[in-house]
Formats: sequence, structure tokens, C-alpha cells
Amino acid sequence: MSDPGNEGLRCISAEEFVKRLRQVAGQHDTHYAFWLGAGCSVSSGIPGAADLVRERWLPRLREVRGGGDTDIDIWAKQSFSKYNPDDPAAAYGPVMEELFIQPEARQREIEELCERRFPGFGYAVLADLLAREDGLFNVALTTNFDDLIADAMYVFTEARPLVIPDESLASFIRPSRLRPLVVKVHGDHRLSPRNTITETSRLKKDISESIGNLLHDRGVIFVGYGGNDAGIADLFNSLPAQALPLGIWWASRTEPRGVLREWLEKRAAIWVEIPGFDELMLLFKSEFEIPNPNSNKFDQVFKNYLSTYSELERQVGQIPDSHPQASSLKGAAARAEASSTDWTAIYLRALFVGDQDLERAEELFKEGIKDFPRAPLLYVGLSYLLLGQARFEEALEWSQKAFELDPDTLNTAYAYAETLAVAGHTDEALDRLRALVEKFPREILPRFGYGIFSARSGDLEAGREQFKVIAEMSPSTAHEYALAGILADDCRYFEKGKTFHERAISEDPGDGSLRAHFARNLIARDEPDEALEEIGRANKLLPATDRTGRLQTFFYEAAIADGQDRDAALVELRALIDTGTRLSTWTFQPVIEFCERKGDSEAPWMAKLAEVVAGRQDVSVLESWPRWKEL
Repeated sequence: MSDPGNEGLRCISAEEFVKRLRQVAGQHDTHYAFWLGAGCSVSSGIPGAADLVRERWLPRLREVRGGGDTDIDIWAKQSFSKYNPDDPAAAYGPVMEELFIQPEARQREIEELCERRFPGFGYAVLADLLAREDGLFNVALTTNFDDLIADAMYVFTEARPLVIPDESLASFIRPSRLRPLVVKVHGDHRLSPRNTITETSRLKKDISESIGNLLHDRGVIFVGYGGNDAGIADLFNSLPAQALPLGIWWASRTEPRGVLREWLEKRAAIWVEIPGFDELMLLFKSEFEIPNPNSNKFDQVFKNYLSTYSELERQVGQIPDSHPQASSLKGAAARAEASSTDWTAIYLRALFVGDQDLERAEELFKEGIKDFPRAPLLYVGLSYLLLGQARFEEALEWSQKAFELDPDTLNTAYAYAETLAVAGHTDEALDRLRALVEKFPREILPRFGYGIFSARSGDLEAGREQFKVIAEMSPSTAHEYALAGILADDCRYFEKGKTFHERAISEDPGDGSLRAHFARNLIARDEPDEALEEIGRANKLLPATDRTGRLQTFFYEAAIADGQDRDAALVELRALIDTGTRLSTWTFQPVIEFCERKGDSEAPWMAKLAEVVAGRQDVSVLESWPRWKEL
């Protein structure tokens, strides 16, 4: 390492550098900006500047100029007086300008280099650093044209960065922002990227001043950057002496050269010797204890896609053949299913068939598992199908197999814990749900499950605590609002539940299941007339094949109606029960309590009926109920 008293830059190891940053993490007003160059994108499939020049562009330029088989370095030195074989990246601008004469040609070349690239390991770790809530590293500036920083944040974190892709948006570069900020200093590969010497020699005043203000109270960490841009050099030379009080750190394999070298020496920059970008990020991952990314986000997106597609398929199947668009829609659904060649086709088909033929759906799931034994969602789908028939131990067997296949994914882990709870293994289920809350603290689903089954097991306070956390997390979708409302109701926060149910319906007014959930809340708040109206809306929206949804609404209607209206609801309910459909994950306690409050003489029978609907009692327990016998 260099001695601080000698000429040149002081050098420290990458390990020491990362440990120093770890020590200052959490200190008030401590912020750093990453400045990334082309070297960071090499492992993600985009060639570095040196390789682009020497291996891609110079041979093409030599060919069009008739240079024959002359050694590429010799030919380049003859064609470009300042070309240095030891630093071909320095000739990036001149070579590109000579090879691609028109700006449009340069644009197309950059687009081709950047399209269809996926962020690699280093960018995944960088994304986590940028997403830190304390804003320690919440700024990334880059001379690259690709989307790898923003893509990594979308893929690997929950944070959404503000991306400044063009100098025309310079006014949005503000030092006070805590939200992750990505600034493309030389533009975006789709928006007139700046490549040539002329284009990069001067930054426009607005973006130069904005970047200067942004960096004023920070430290800056250069990674994978060559330092050959005159415009960037002018920007840093214009910064006042008091700017960048947290230091200038240049991370690279070799000492920096290029036009920035003089400024780096003047400002006593530290050279951080690193093997490469990914290796540096590996040290960050270790020192800052950054967990490995998981597939939960993708699994949920995929699960939502499958659920939505299945629902669309059901709805399309109910369109009368006389409808003018029936033929085209049904044809499109058939073609979409036929185009699925992997396990998803089996999953979708089993869900569709399950609304009409439970036995056939079970066969399809088992056939799919035989053909695709590594597809955990097939196991989960079969488990929920069996739960819906109150076949608890069989369901538990399949959900456990799904969990063993994929224990680290939220959906499979949650399905196993939920099945344990419904099957009566409450203590183990709560232990697993509590562990999921700790593992996925920002996810609503595990908190919902832990709260629901805590409340149902008698620990109302634990359920309420989870509801409070979920409410503070600010649900953002109809499904999340519905979960909050259901949990509030199970915790006997009925007024609070009302707010969340109404918000869920406002987000998706066409979802009949949301209205069915709200009906239970209305009944619990002694509003039976309003509940009947909501049940009517739900039944109009629920597909005729949605037996679980209708089992729920007809139970509510039977519980709060009188006379012939109760009889009519019980007839529908009995027909659904005879199909083997059950609602094993649901509780009807607030509805039974309503029957008891209003002095309903058949309240004890409604309680038994609720046990049958939930799969806790055989339908034979209703044989001595006069009304049931007369149906």
C-alpha cells in the first residue's frame, strides 16, 4: 500500500474500505453517492469500454476502411494518434464517432448493447444498499446508458427509485430526497445518449449544477469508472473545496488515470484496490449482512396472474353462446390454455375443473405432480382443494410436501402453516407463522395469518397487535385491504373492519368475494338489511361456479333471513354442501352471535350448520332439525 506521505494516492484494501463504511452507518447526516461506470455492467452482459473499443468497434472500423489483417493495436495507433493499447477505453469517444457517423447509428448500437440485459449479483447487492431506509447510499450516478440499477431495484427490493434519464429533468435532482435516486449523467440508451468527445466534453449547466448540489454534503464512491470524460472532470473541478466532506473513494483494480487523476490527487482521494465490482459488492453483502434475495415477489405476481386468468376463464365459460363476443372470447381462452405447455396448464385446468368436478380436479393435480414433481404450486393447489372438502390430514400431507420442496418461499411456507392451523395443529402453526412474520416483516400475509389464528385460538391481544401493524403498513391493494378487514373482524374491531372492507370494495367494486366478506362485518354490527343488500350484490358478481363464495353468502342469508327467505337460502346451501364443498378456513362466529342477540329460536341449529359448513361436523348432525328435514 502507498504511504500517505508519498506522492500519489493513498491506497487501502477493499475490506478496510467496507468496514470503515459499516462503522459510520447510522450516523446522523451521513450519506454517500455511488458513481458507476461501464466496468460495473460487464458481469451483467454489457461489454466494458475497453472491450467495446478493442474487440468490437476497432475490428469493424478496420474492415470498412480496408485495413486488412493488420494487428488491431498497430492499426489503431496509425488511425488514432492518441490510442494507447494499455488503455483502449480512453479512445471510446473517437472510435465510436468514426465508426458510427450518424447519431442514429450510435443510438442503435447503444440500444443493442443494453437491451435484454439482466442485473447480476453486484447490482442486486447495490440495489439493497440504495434501498436502505437510513439513506446511507441512496444516490447512484452513472455514465452508463443501461437500466441495470433501476431494474435491480424493481426486481430485488421493494423500493422504487426516482430515475433521471435525461438532463432535461435535472430540476428533479434534489439533495433532500430520501427516496433512492438514479441519475444517468450521459443520458439513457433510448434518449439520445451522449457518446462522442463533443457530446461528453461539456455537461449542460442545469445538470452540472444539480449534481454539484447533490454531492455537496456527501462522500462519493467511484466504481468501474475510467475517468476519461472531460465534462465530468469540469464538473468535479468546479466543486468548492468544502464539497464532498465524507471523502472521495476510487474503487478499481489499478490506480486511476485519465483526466480526473489530477483532481483526485488535489482532493486527497483514496484509491480502494478491488478485484472487481462483484467482488466489492460481495464484501458489502457480508459486512452489511444483506440477505439473499428470494422469489416471493415473483411467486406472488405469478400466483396473481394464475388466479386472475383462472377467474377470467370461468367468467368467459359462463357467457351465453348467443352473446356477440362469445365465440372470440371462448376461442381466445382455449388458445391460451393450449399454448401453456408446462405445469401451469395443469394448474389452471385443475382450478377450472374444480368448480364443477372435485374428483376430476384432484386427479388433474395428482397427474400434474407425477409429471412435474418439482412444481410446488401444484402441491399447494391440491392441498387447498382438499381443505375445501374438509380432508384436513390429506391436505396437510400435500402442503408439507410443497414446503419441503420450497421452504424459503413465502407462499409455500404460509400454505403449510395455514393448513396446520386448519387441521388443528394450532401451536405448531402459530410457531411457523410467527417465524414468517420475523422473516418477512414487511409482508402483510404472514401477519394476517398469525393474527387470525392467534385470535381464533383465544389470544385476542396478539391478533390485535398484528392488525395494528398491518394498518400502519398502509395496505395498497383490494386484497390487502380485505385481509385487514377480515383480521379486524376476527379481533372484534368491527368498526375498524368496516373501513377496510369499504376501501377494498372501492378498489375493486366488481369482486363479489369482497362484498361477501363485508356482509359478515355488517351482520356483526347489527345491520342485517344492509348485509342482505351486500349479499345480493355479491351473488350477482360471483360466478355461478364459485361454490365457496356462494356457500358463504347463502349461509349469511340463511342466518339473518326469516320464514321462506331462510328456507330458500337453506335449499341453496344444502345443495352446495352435498357437492362436498366446505369453508374450512373461515369462521362464522360473529354471525352466530348475531342470531343469539336477536333471540333467534334456531340459533343453536345455525351454530351446528356453521360447523358443518366449516367441515367440523358431519351433515348428519342436522337430521333432527325440523326445518332442515323439510327442505
